[in-house]
Amino acid sequence: MEGTYELDLTSDRHAPFRRTAVVSAAVTNGLEAFLSRQTVQYTWTVDPVQVGDQTHITVQTVFEANVPLQ
Repeated sequence: MEGTYELDLTSDRHAPFRRTAVVSAAVTNGLEAFLSRQTVQYTWTVDPVQVGDQTHITVQTVFEANVPLQ
């Protein structure tokens, strides 16, 4: 049906794509969507400590290094 739609596209290990699309009657409606590949991943671990107002945070970084990127 014609109208305005909110597109929310996702794929594993890719950045999400969000866009508003207008669909009109009697025409071919197109939209190019680009989901960039996420080759760096950050994982946070937060450990509470017994001393007030202090927190221990560990950041683990994982890089994907397949060359050329496919």
